[in-house]
Formats: sequence, C-alpha cells, structure tokens
Amino acid sequence: MPIAPSERALLPPMGALRAFEAAARLESFTLAASELNVTQGAISRQIRLLEDTLELELFERGHQRVTLTEAGRFYAQRVSESLDYLKSAASRTLALKEPGAQLHVGIVPTFGSRWIIPRLSTFIEKHPRLQLRLSAIDGDPKFALDEYDAALVVGRGDWPDAIFHRLESEELVAVAAPRWLRRFRVKTPADLIGPPLLVHTARPNLWSRWFALNGVDAGAMTSSTLLLEQINMTIDAAVAELGAAILPRALILRELQARDLSVVRGHSLYVNEGFHFVYARHRKSHAPLVAFRDWLLGQR
Repeated sequence: MPIAPSERALLPPMGALRAFEAAARLESFTLAASELNVTQGAISRQIRLLEDTLELELFERGHQRVTLTEAGRFYAQRVSESLDYLKSAASRTLALKEPGAQLHVGIVPTFGSRWIIPRLSTFIEKHPRLQLRLSAIDGDPKFALDEYDAALVVGRGDWPDAIFHRLESEELVAVAAPRWLRRFRVKTPADLIGPPLLVHTARPNLWSRWFALNGVDAGAMTSSTLLLEQINMTIDAAVAELGAAILPRALILRELQARDLSVVRGHSLYVNEGFHFVYARHRKSHAPLVAFRDWLLGQR
C-alpha cells in the first residue's frame, strides 16, 4: 500500500508552483519559461518535481504542446487563486508600513471610552505607523458606513450590505454604589421598589423588564426617577449615589473592579442587541481595516 505524502511534502516550493501556474495558464512550457525568464528545461524540472510530490500527472505531453489533465485543471485553478491571495496579502501587509496608512472609525462614545480605549495600546504598539482616527457617532451604521471606513455600534447585527462582527453581547445588570445599597438596605430585586432609580432615556422600559424577569410586581413601584440622556451620565450618577441603574456590564468593568458599583443580586437582562464592528463589503480587503478587525476580534 502506498504511503500518503506528509503535510510538509504537500507544500511544494514556490518556484514549482509559479512554474506550474504559468505553464497551465499559457498551455506551454516554452511560453512559461519566457515569462519567468528561465529555460524550458527549468520549467519542465519544476513541474516534474510537483508531479512527483503529488504522485499524479498534471500535464499530458504531446510532441509540440502540453495540455492539462483533469487533475491538472483542478489544481491549476486552486494554485492560481492561492497565488493571487498571497499577492494580495503581501500588498496589504506592505500598506501597513506606509506612513500615510489611515483608518477612520466611527464609534459610539461610551463604548469607545470604556471598552476600546483601555485596550487600544496593544494595537498601537503593533501598528505604530497606522494613523487611527476615532470619531463619535450616534450609532446609526447606515450613516456611519457612508462616512467612515468602519464603525463600532450597538445593534442587532441585521444590517444589509455590510459585514459585522459581534464583540460583546449586551448583558444588562442592576447596579448601585455600595454605600447607597447599604443605606436603602437593598439585598434582593424587590428591595428596589421604593428607592430612587436612574433611567437612561434611550431605554425607558428596562426597569419594568428587569423587575418582571426577577418576579417583582413593578406596579407597586413608588420610586422617584432621574432621567439621563447618556450612558456615561447614568454611570456617573450611580457612582455618585443618586440611585440604582440598569447598565451594560461590559461598560462598567472599571467601576465594578474598583467597587464603585456593585451588582444587585438577581437575573441579568439580555437583549437582542450587542456591540458590533461593522464595515461595507467593498472595504473588506482594506489593509488598515483588516489589521484593526483582527486585533478587535482578539479582544473578545
């Protein structure tokens, strides 16, 4: 029984692949030799090396011409695609070395300041020549994709004609400052019926949904509320002991680690939305974008 070639053996030298690709495309060893500026004998030897490695014939050799076998046609298409991919990868990599390489990313401010910025030093160290520009947006990816190379937004991930990668699912937790929790003797979800609550105006129904999830009748709620238009303001208000708030866990890691905020015991509220990196399909090969995307996905 013949022994199957090893994986290392199945990776022939680049010279053999280039010789085969040219000969297959031109259907001539002579023309391939002229294109690559080598002798016809060199082309023939490289292709014979490839055939010996694969243990099959790639060409049918006639008196004055060669034609691809069925296996040769299959292999030629894959080799051509692979060489094109390698050329493109080299081009994108070299583009990252250009001093003028730029990437303009639209970003929801709170997610940028609390999730991206604390992690960004590793990307800058890896790509010191790339000029990264972050601009605040309101979270509408349709506008963002027209204006920027990519965007970091909150949504359900259902944007047509765009490529998107979910970075974080949105886990919403009820939190408050530890001293505030002690003052109002909050230990269970039901204990929040009465004390002051903070409400982010973009999501006014989160408290009723959180109470229902945790088996609390919110109809008896007598809490006073402070309405805030921005998540950052809501976080700051909670830290300042103005009330309890429902906030994305991913955006308050710093406060939780510093014990400026504590999570109220109870079930977390999960919504269909999450934090996404989004870009138009025609930009998917833009070298700075590829570098930033790969780094982002490694931060999850």
